[in-house]
Amino acid sequence: MRKFFACIILTGVLLATGCAPVMPPPPPPAVVMPARPNAGAVWVTGHYKWRPWAHRYQWVPGHWKVRRGRAWVIIN
Repeated sequence: MRKFFACIILTGVLLATGCAPVMPPPPPPAVVMPARPNAGAVWVTGHYKWRPWAHRYQWVPGHWKVRRGRAWVIIN
C-alpha cells in the first residue's frame, strides 16, 4: 500500500513538473523535393522538432542550402 501511494505521488510530481513521458514523433510526411536551384546546392532533409510549450512535435520542412564564402545560406 505504501508503494502504491509513493507511485501515485511520484506520478503527480512528474506530471506537474512537465517531466511526463513524450510519445515519439509521427512518421515523416511524403515530400516532393523541388528542383535543385544550382549545382552547388545541398538538400537538408526535413525533421520533427519538439515544441515543449505546445507539448507536440512540429514538422520543419526540408530546404536547399548553398555555400556562399564560408557560410551556408538557405534558398527558398
